[in-house]
Amino acid sequence: MSAGSISQDIDYDRQIQEALDELQQMQETPQLVSSPEEFEALERAIRQRTDRLGSLLVGHHLQQSLDSDTLQAEQALLVRHWPKPLRGYPETLSLHRHKLMQHPCGNETQDDRKERVGSA
Repeated sequence: MSAGSISQDIDYDRQIQEALDELQQMQETPQLVSSPEEFEALERAIRQRTDRLGSLLVGHHLQQSLDSDTLQAEQALLVRHWPKPLRGYPETLSLHRHKLMQHPCGNETQDDRKERVGSA
């Protein structure tokens, strides 16, 4: 990663647990809604949390795949059988473990972005 990058490592286990805790809190503390606007706000809040949980779970599984010995072995096999030498190898296609990075804004859905832009 370049020195100017603003990404950060993700602690999936901690963030997944936080998302689950937020959803459990919402389940244990029912919110009474008395208008369509309140219902839409509640639905939006629930969707934001479930979308975030889903994104974290996908990222967690993808990171596990990237870290797997099987993927590393397949990558090495691909490089060994490439028809001509790869420029920059091993720098460009190293056998080191990869890490997924997350932009500091977190996992933002299109609806979150529309809402943020619309409220600005």
